[in-house]
Amino acid sequence: MVQLDRTTAPAAAPLSNIHLPAYKHMQLANGVPVYFLPFGSVEVVELQVIFKAGKGYEPATGIAAYTGRIMQEGTAKYSSLEIAQGLDGHGAWLNQDIGEESLGFKLATTTEKLKEVLPFLIDVLQQPTFPEDEFTRIKVQALDRLKVSEQKTRNKAQRTFGHLMFGEDHPYGRNLGSKELETVALDVLKAYYHQYLVPGNMSIAVVGRFDEGEIMEMLEAYFGQQDAPSFDPGHSHAMNPILTPKAG
Repeated sequence: MVQLDRTTAPAAAPLSNIHLPAYKHMQLANGVPVYFLPFGSVEVVELQVIFKAGKGYEPATGIAAYTGRIMQEGTAKYSSLEIAQGLDGHGAWLNQDIGEESLGFKLATTTEKLKEVLPFLIDVLQQPTFPEDEFTRIKVQALDRLKVSEQKTRNKAQRTFGHLMFGEDHPYGRNLGSKELETVALDVLKAYYHQYLVPGNMSIAVVGRFDEGEIMEMLEAYFGQQDAPSFDPGHSHAMNPILTPKAG
């Protein structure tokens, strides 16, 4: 067995032999960009719908994350239970991904089941009902968890680091705590959704093993017929020159 000497740092060296697979860029009839990345040997696929939104564009801490979350709690066609059962029944899962400059929805499933589970994602994106009872339930549960986690050293360190690195008013420096969550209102989530989660601010990425023609046909049917006028979300709050990271 090789004994590691942890008192000495390993020698630095440039990365080598990195081979990124090529992707293909296409567009739907309405101009929405689609990126295909064939990858892997297993018949699975992950479809991501990505909006230029996220933390940098939210008017207050937590708006992006809770907008994405409440959208999955009920739509014009499905209740939150029906969405969960429909996905689970086909071995699929739907998740949100909140970044500094993006808000994405990821649908992962076997390639043959994509056609059956894609309607759940479509309804979440296009017809969320923002049910007030579900929002209240989620908020109460989250507040209970936050009040516990805020007592942990790790949580306090992360919050302090962000404040010192970027400033308390910068989106990258803000952390969602119980104080911030208390102020999150359903009307604000709805406004954020209608402002940023629109077809003209959307792109689609498909990764895995799939038939490109079949995927494009599905995407055209569900997304390509939407009106997608050119949309500029403007500069994110993170790009505001007044809110640049602190120096020194």
